[in-house]
Amino acid sequence: MSNFKYLAVLVLAISILLVSCGSTETLPTESEEPIHLKVHISNYLSVTPIYIAHEEGYFAEQNLEIEFITLENSEQVVPLLASGQVDVSAAALTTGIINAIVRDQNIRVVAERGSFDPDGCTYSAILIPNDALESGKISDPSDLAGQLVRSTATGPTAFFFDAVLGPYGLSIDDTNLVNIPAPNVGVELSSGSIAAAAMVEPFVSSIVENGEAQIWYRAEEVIPEAVYGVLIYGNSILQNNREAGNRFMVAYLKGVRQYNEGKTEQNLQFFHDFTQLDFDVIESSCLPSINPDGRINFELGLDRFQQWALEKGHIDAALSREEFFDDSFVEYANQALGENAP
Repeated sequence: MSNFKYLAVLVLAISILLVSCGSTETLPTESEEPIHLKVHISNYLSVTPIYIAHEEGYFAEQNLEIEFITLENSEQVVPLLASGQVDVSAAALTTGIINAIVRDQNIRVVAERGSFDPDGCTYSAILIPNDALESGKISDPSDLAGQLVRSTATGPTAFFFDAVLGPYGLSIDDTNLVNIPAPNVGVELSSGSIAAAAMVEPFVSSIVENGEAQIWYRAEEVIPEAVYGVLIYGNSILQNNREAGNRFMVAYLKGVRQYNEGKTEQNLQFFHDFTQLDFDVIESSCLPSINPDGRINFELGLDRFQQWALEKGHIDAALSREEFFDDSFVEYANQALGENAP
C-alpha cells in the first residue's frame, strides 16, 4: 500500500473513532420493535419534564412506548415496581420508599426529580399568620410547642420542621399535628386556627399573595439540596432491561433541560396542560428546582434525610450510596446528551 493510501485509511479510522467516542446522542434503528414502559406519574409541576419528553417525542426518539399510570400516593407503587407491573416511578422521597429499597434490592433511585436550591426561589416554606411575630404570639420556634401545626409525621415536611425546631430542643413530636387539605390552609392560618404550616408551591405563593400568611422559614435555606422528588426504576429494568432504562433517562433529561428553560410560552402551555393549574397561578409560582444532569448530592440530598428518619425510628436501616442510588443511567444519559447541554 502506498504511503498516501495508508495515510488516508489512517485518517478515516481516526475520524470514525473520534465520532464514536464523542458525546453525541445515538438513536435506535427504526426496524426495532418499540419498548413498552409503564410509568407512574402524578400531576405535579416537578413531574412536568416527563410530560414534556412525551409530548415533544423524546421517548419516541428512543423507540419507547410510554403508558402512564396514576396512583393516589407514591408508596402504592412500591409492590408494582418490585413485581414488574410498573417500570418507572416519579415518586416523592418518603420513609416508605426508603424502607421499600431496604427490603427489596430490586428497586433503586436513579435520578433526582426535585431538590431545594439554596440560590433558588421559594418552593417550600413554613408559613405562619401575618400577625404572629408582631403580636408576640410567636417569637421563635420554641413557641410552637403544643401548638397546632400542619405537617406530615414522617415525611420531608416533618424533616423540615425538625430542622427548624431542633436548635431549640424540640421536634415535630412536641407539636400537635393536623391534616388540613392544602386549599384550606390559608384560611386556617389567617384565622389563627393553626400556628404554622409547611407548604409547597403553588400554595405558598397563593397564600402569601392573598394576604393570609407570611413566609417564616424557607426550605431552601434550612435544608439546602435536600431531595424531595426522585425517579425510581423497578425490577423489570434493573434486572431485565437496562438498555430501556438508559433510553428512558436520555429522553427524561432532554425533558428536564427543556423544563429548565423556564416559563417560555411553550413550557407554560405544557405546565398548564399537565397540572391543570391556571396560567396566572403558574406565572406567580416558583418552579421546582430540578438538576439538569439528574445527579444527586448523596450526603445532603439523600443521606441527611435517611439518617434523620433512622434516628426517629421511621426506617429499618440506612442505605449506602450504592444501595440507595444507581447512577449508571444518568451517567449514560449525560454522556449521550453532553454535560449540561440545553
